[in-house]
Amino acid sequence: MWIAGCKHSQPEEIIPLLPYVKCIHAKFNKMDDDFHELTIPYPEILKILIDNQWEGYLLSEYEGANKDVPGFVSQELRKQHVMMKRILGY
Repeated sequence: MWIAGCKHSQPEEIIPLLPYVKCIHAKFNKMDDDFHELTIPYPEILKILIDNQWEGYLLSEYEGANKDVPGFVSQELRKQHVMMKRILGY
C-alpha cells in the first residue's frame, strides 16, 4: 500500500545493489492493527530479496510518530516482525 502523494523508489531498483549489501534498514512508519505497514511495500521488497537469494540482515528501524510514548515503539516493532514473518511464511 502506498500513501497518496508520496514519491518512492521502485522496489526492483535494489536488485543491482544486492550483491554488495549485507544489511538493510527495514524502516517502518505506520503499522495498522492488521500487521500491515501502510507506507512501504514490504511484500514486494521481501519477494525481491527472496527471489534474488539475498542472505543479509534486516535491521528494524521505527521512523514514525509517538516515539516518546512508553511502550509504543516496542508495540510497533512487534507488529512489524509479525508482518514480516507472515510475508515470509513463518
